[in-house]
Amino acid sequence: MGHPVVGSDGDVIELIGTHVDVTEQHAAKETLQKAFDEIKKSEDRLRLVIDTIPTLVWRAGPEGNPDFLNQPALDYTGLPLDQARG
Repeated sequence: MGHPVVGSDGDVIELIGTHVDVTEQHAAKETLQKAFDEIKKSEDRLRLVIDTIPTLVWRAGPEGNPDFLNQPALDYTGLPLDQARG
């Protein structure tokens, strides 16, 4: 990143610039993305297992409102997930 310093006559007097090494930031970002990808795979596998067991599975928060239902529970109630959560 840089820019020229221009004198009153319009001539460039000097160039001022700086740089930042982003190698570590880039590596950290890639590592974080890989971790998120692994979490997503794990969630997908867990969802598949929970959706294939032949029983209704649901979880409710402290207020008593369901915040998770497996597919058989949704099929049984006939509600879409957003309505079942409400």
